[in-house]
Amino acid sequence: ASVLRFPASVRRRYEELERFPEGYLVIGGAISSFNPIYGQGMTAAALQALALQSALAEGSNRLASRLFARVSKVIDISWSMAVGADLRRPDTVGRRILGVKIINSYMTKLHKAAHRVANLLASPPVSCVLVSLRALWNNLSAQRRHSPFRRVASVGTTR
Repeated sequence: ASVLRFPASVRRRYEELERFPEGYLVIGGAISSFNPIYGQGMTAAALQALALQSALAEGSNRLASRLFARVSKVIDISWSMAVGADLRRPDTVGRRILGVKIINSYMTKLHKAAHRVANLLASPPVSCVLVSLRALWNNLSAQRRHSPFRRVASVGTTR
C-alpha cells in the first residue's frame, strides 16, 4: 500500500524577481503546491492558466513580470487559506500572526458548531443559520450573474 507523503506547501515568489530569463515561464506546481487535503492545487493551476491566457493576449512585452504579478494575486487567497489552516496544527512550522490566530480561532469554533448541528447534537444557533442563509444567497446571486440563460439588456436598439 502506498502512503501519501506531503512534507510542506511551497510557494515560489517569482513576482519578486528583478529579472527572469526571456522566453521562459513557469506555472502551476512550479510556482505553488498546496497541501492536497484542501483540494486547491488544480483550481489554483487552472486560475494561473487563465492568467497566462490573459497575459499572452496583451503581447510578449514584459510577459514574465506581468504573468507573475497576476499569478501572485490568484494564489494569495488560496495560499492564505491553506497555510492558515495548516497553522492550526501545533506541529506545523510557521509564523502565526494575529490575523491567522483570529481566523483559525473562528474557524475552529465554526467547525465545532457545524459538527454538533450536523450530527443533531445541538440545534443550529442563530449565527449558523445566518451564515447558511448568507452563503445560500451569495451562491444564488453568483449563479444568476453567471447563468448562460440570464436576460441581457440590449443597448442602443429599438423595438
